Amino acid sequence: MKYSKTKTQKEFSIHLKASIVRDIPKILDLEKITRYELLVYYHECETRQFWSITDDSSTVEHIKELTKLLSQLVNLRYFSWNTYFCKYNVFKLAEAKEISDELKKLQNTFTNMRHLKTLVLSEFLFHPSFFLTPPESVRTLEIGGDLSPTWWRQFAACPFTELETLKIQSPEYPYFEVEAFVDAEEAAQKIDKLFLKEVAVTSLKSCALDDNEVHVVGDPKRWYLPADITECIYQKNKMLRPDFRRSVACNRANMLTYKAITRFQEKILNAKSPVSNSYAREIADRGESVKGVDRAIELIFQELLEVRKPCPQGYENKPESKSDEEWEEIQGCAWDLVCDGASSINDKLEGVWEETKETCVEQFLNQEDVGSDKLAQKWLERLAKDAKQRIKA
Repeated sequence: MKYSKTKTQKEFSIHLKASIVRDIPKILDLEKITRYELLVYYHECETRQFWSITDDSSTVEHIKELTKLLSQLVNLRYFSWNTYFCKYNVFKLAEAKEISDELKKLQNTFTNMRHLKTLVLSEFLFHPSFFLTPPESVRTLEIGGDLSPTWWRQFAACPFTELETLKIQSPEYPYFEVEAFVDAEEAAQKIDKLFLKEVAVTSLKSCALDDNEVHVVGDPKRWYLPADITECIYQKNKMLRPDFRRSVACNRANMLTYKAITRFQEKILNAKSPVSNSYAREIADRGESVKGVDRAIELIFQELLEVRKPCPQGYENKPESKSDEEWEEIQGCAWDLVCDGASSINDKLEGVWEETKETCVEQFLNQEDVGSDKLAQKWLERLAKDAKQRIKA
């Protein structure tokens, strides 16, 4: 400490990575600390229930000590908070109302940080519903963790006036149960079913969601992200790099093609019975020459594309030339062939899905309107035609 006191801020600075708070003022020149990475470990040990950043197990005391220290780090440019839970039931969080006053003081301390440029919160800060508004000086924000719906709504409402870079990482420990620390209504709201509708931030130049992996609505791997977060960020931030624009386009294409595929498969399922009935009569009338999976596939697509000629009334009934046993056998054969044809179509859909999705991505990048149900139906027709060509090839 004596050496650092003899140097100016330009001549000497301290980058600190530690799991302590209380003793730092005793051993370091606080004005020289420009980077502080706080690692908070909670774990069981033989002599006490758990270890924390203070000797007191009170969350209120934790917040007080951190607030006091940060208020003295007047030249801090980088701060990160990371917690590692060895046993989830060891970290005893207080209810929000018990720590609200201290959290307000912590917020005020951050608000007054004039030099802070980077803020990293790899997990929730003391409570999953506490949203820390960064000071206006912050240009880079990294967030992560299992956060509550209240947190995400406050995130959406925050303008982040000068923020340029946003990074959202997946939680270190998936499926950490925050439900125990929020009210029943909050606990019932699944994050991946939460729609933000819009965000207030408009200054972003770079944004990464878990290393730029595309966020697909309903993807279980993205349970920690609001359903429409990529869309919301994209709509309000026109300075984003092309790679994020492409990620959003991929997300839109995934949603649209997933919808088209789902509808396509539903139509195949619904088509099997009427196609099988008419196909049975065709086999009865024309014999072995029309038997086969290819003919079944052709009839399925005629049904899907609504180009199959309507059958005369009573056509699907048993022909007089066939006995009951013969007709039952023909019906079973027709049903089996139609089921095989439907399976063949479904097996070939993945490749067609990828091809049509890439075309859809390009349309989104060109700002073409491709989000309507009508266009989803158009893609379904394209999928049907492409799948038919693949199977015949």
